[in-house]
Amino acid sequence: MPFLARAREIVVITVEEEADRDDEAERLVRNLAWHGLAATTLRLTPEPKGAAATLLAAAGDRADLLVMGGYGHSRLREWVFGGFTQLVLADAALPVLMAH
Repeated sequence: MPFLARAREIVVITVEEEADRDDEAERLVRNLAWHGLAATTLRLTPEPKGAAATLLAAAGDRADLLVMGGYGHSRLREWVFGGFTQLVLADAALPVLMAH
């Protein structure tokens, strides 16, 4: 929260690979508003290079810091499909703050 409180702009970026049932982005924006922080949403569709590359391209164009959750899946799934978190950490051209 201290980083977010000092931000000039907060944008909740989502890369929607499948239909978003709960609209987590809007829930996060409401939660930030409850803490007195104004935020907007930016919804993206994955580009051919994948969801992680899409997120990094959008964040790199407008952000000084990427704040995101980091989650893992089974080793087999990540070995076969790759891991979103792992790809972001490997390819990010901007600082990334992760929380789990």
